[in-house]
This record gives sequence, structure tokens and C-alpha cells, in this order.
Amino acid sequence: MQINNQFSSIRGKIGVLMIAVTNIDGTDQYERILALLRTLSAHTGLLVWCNSREVMSRVNAWLSEKGVTAECRLLDELLPAQFRCLLVAPQDERALTFYSHWVRDPFVWKWSEPEQLVLLGSVDAENEDSLWAYLHLRMLNFAGRGSVRVEGRSVPVAGGNILFDEDFVMVGAKQFRESLAGADNSVGHASLLDALNSKGRPFSRVIEIGDHTEQEPPKLIHIDLYLSLTGMRKGDRYIVMVGRCEQVTDTAVPDPDLARSIEQMNTYLDAVASQLENLNFSVLRNPIPVVQKQNTFASYLCAYNNCLTEVSTDAAPVVWLAALSFGQENTGYYAQIKQMENENIGLWTSLGYEVRLVEANFHTILDDQGSLHCITNEVIRI
Repeated sequence: MQINNQFSSIRGKIGVLMIAVTNIDGTDQYERILALLRTLSAHTGLLVWCNSREVMSRVNAWLSEKGVTAECRLLDELLPAQFRCLLVAPQDERALTFYSHWVRDPFVWKWSEPEQLVLLGSVDAENEDSLWAYLHLRMLNFAGRGSVRVEGRSVPVAGGNILFDEDFVMVGAKQFRESLAGADNSVGHASLLDALNSKGRPFSRVIEIGDHTEQEPPKLIHIDLYLSLTGMRKGDRYIVMVGRCEQVTDTAVPDPDLARSIEQMNTYLDAVASQLENLNFSVLRNPIPVVQKQNTFASYLCAYNNCLTEVSTDAAPVVWLAALSFGQENTGYYAQIKQMENENIGLWTSLGYEVRLVEANFHTILDDQGSLHCITNEVIRI
């Protein structure tokens, strides 16, 4: 089922995609920006938020060396309606705003209002991230769109802990219930639906993912790490992907504690899959590698579900997956990750998707519990 002009986590062509680079980010983040530019469609502009004018100059010079011509603007200037790569920095030459490159969690862009962008903050934003909307993003002004309106209402979970399409809104149960501070769940549901809905919009039910337990596994703190909406159907059932974790390592002795942890994660994920099946969803299980670092017992999730998705009425659907096999050729687990990457590609392809791999090193941020979806945010869908 395809729905025109619906405010959704996956529907509509991505018109403007936001990513950030800060004064403490190195070339790995620059490479991720370049890899995105190589895979984004012609109708998508990449808005690169820089936390100082010096950082903007640095990124611009690096991209120029790679053959990319970027436009540069200051925050209070009128931004072009169309662009390929646009770097934006604060007006004050001495300003240095302190925020991370995790642009998904602090806010949700709402592009469904006529001729205006609306910004909903998140109760989960950390440190100065929570002030982005009020200090900076409210000043964005795209030609033909007008200024941004910041709503006083906040989404009760992190931007990576909410996914929505058709008539449903999925949220991480633990964080959602904590945000209610003892209030009745139905009150929280009504407030969330009111914040997301515009006049005539269809959201009517909230699904609390993981409501079978009071504590999700630490590596699965946000639903976008293990759950993907597809917008496709099997009969009358909406298809979702729910991950299944698999241990990979290049150490001589795999960590038995990690094996037990993965078993616990899969018990949780099996329960999530059962929950969704009981709600009349069709569930596909996709492999998620859990990498044990060499010569240590530290580990991290290779979150293939942390992807970007574009479903439109006039073109084949597209999914962008971080190429988590990239740069891992010299590891003992490369073959395992590559096989699971191909399995994820195959699942999306079987649903009719064009799969585009973002070929850059994501392993330097994976152990911080995030990947492609976490470092990007759709400002406008068209």
C-alpha cells in the first residue's frame, strides 16, 4: 500500500537529508559524507551542519580535494531551495556550538505542514543537543519554505526510538513509559498522536515495542538498531524486519559471556517478533553481526537495520545500508560479515527494493551504538 504525501519514517522522496560534522570529528565522518553524496538520488540535497565556521572551511577544503563542490552558507542566510551539498555554520566567526554528530535523536522534522517545516524536540536529547531546535535550527530558512516553526510539544522518546507509517507509531516501550512519569499510558498515546498528526493525518495507534520486559538489552536501547519498516505487505500484513544477532570474532577463543549476552538479545528480539506477529505484522528476520574486538572482550552491534528508506509512488523503493564489511578485509571475521551483509541485501531485494551501500568506515562509531540512521535526519521529504 502506497500513500501519497504521508508524514512517515519511510515514505516520500528524501528532499533534504541532514548530517553533522564537529570540530572533534575526523576524516572518517568526512568519508561517510562523501559516500552518501555518491549514493544519494538527484532529488536529494545533503545539508551538512558544521559547528563552527572553521569546521565548515575545513570540510569544504577536504570535499574540494575529492572533487566535490559544496555551497557554503551561514545560519541566518536564505538557503537555496535545491542543492547537492550545502554546508551551514553559525554566523559568529568565533562561535563553537557543542553538539554531537548524532542528529537523529534530538528532534523529529515534520514536513507535512503546508509550506512550512515544523520541528519537534525530543525529551531524550543530551547536553546542548536539546537546545539545537531553540538556538540554531529554528533559524534555518529554505527558499520557498519559510522559516522553521518549533513546536512546544516534544516527542517522548529519542528520534531513533520512534518509527511510524500508515496508521501506527512504534516507540521503545521502556523509554516511553519512563517519559510518562507515572501517568496513564493512554494519556501518553493521545499526546504522542496529537504531536505527530496534522489535520486529516492517519496515525491512530501507538505500539510499545518491547513491552514484555522492563529492561531491553543495553545494545538494543533504540528500536532503529534492530527494527526496520518496509512499507510493503504480504497479503494484508505489513512487513517489518526484526534483527537476529550472530557472534563474529577473529580471536582464538570467543568470549563465552558475549555468547550468553547474544542469547539474551535474541530472546528479547524473538519476543519483539512475536509481539508484532500477534498485531498482524509479517516479520522477516535479518542477521545482525555482533563483533568481538580483537584481543578484548569488548563488542559492538553491526546494526544493518539502522538504515535509510525511501518509498514513493513513482519509483522503485530504495534503501541505503551502511557497508559494514567496508575496511574489514584484513580481519578474521570479514567473510562472516560479508555473508551477513549479502543476506541483508537479499532480503531487501526480495521486497523489490534497490539497495545502495554507503561505502565508508562505520566501525569507528558502531561501538557508540549507532550507524547510518543515527547520524542522519530527513529534514524534508517530497
